[in-house]
Amino acid sequence: EKQNVLQKVTAQPPSRNDALVWLARTLTEQNEVGEAAGLIHTLQDDPNLPARLADDLNEIKGYWFYKQDIFDSAAAYLEKSLTNADTKQDQSRSEFLLGQLYEMTGKFDKASEFYSKASVHTTDPLIDIYAQLNNAKMRKGNNIKELELGIANLLKLTKKDKFESYRDILFYSAGELAMEKPDSNQAVGFYTRSY
Repeated sequence: EKQNVLQKVTAQPPSRNDALVWLARTLTEQNEVGEAAGLIHTLQDDPNLPARLADDLNEIKGYWFYKQDIFDSAAAYLEKSLTNADTKQDQSRSEFLLGQLYEMTGKFDKASEFYSKASVHTTDPLIDIYAQLNNAKMRKGNNIKELELGIANLLKLTKKDKFESYRDILFYSAGELAMEKPDSNQAVGFYTRSY
């Protein structure tokens, strides 16, 4: 793929390596994990693999581990491929997924970090709501103040016009956090407001 400037401007970009990355993704999706692993290792060890495909390869590795329920490795490779996102929304979706993966592996501090990032970067109100809810659950421990802060953040969102059509979800989520405290009276109040 190394070309001079004139060749780069006038020629179509080489697609062989892109096709091999897509083939690895397809094999992984079809649960052909052995064949996918062989192709991934071949690509990984290829000294001529262009640097522009490094993030794509990390994303495929992460997906390969995810398909086998090896969530800690999946999270590690997905984190390496975060720069691959085309838009802020794609980045926020990846960060939300990272939060979920780290939550599943018991790394609650890392999960909280990525839920916070997803909430900041997203343009989708639902991702924002669930990122804040999950983040509040990650920080709970035995700290009721953290849960109250999470409830307060969700209640602030109910007052914003952007979240008007999601108020039922916000109140329900606040109820879920109130149950974590546990404060069933407060939870019932939020659940009632969610209808």
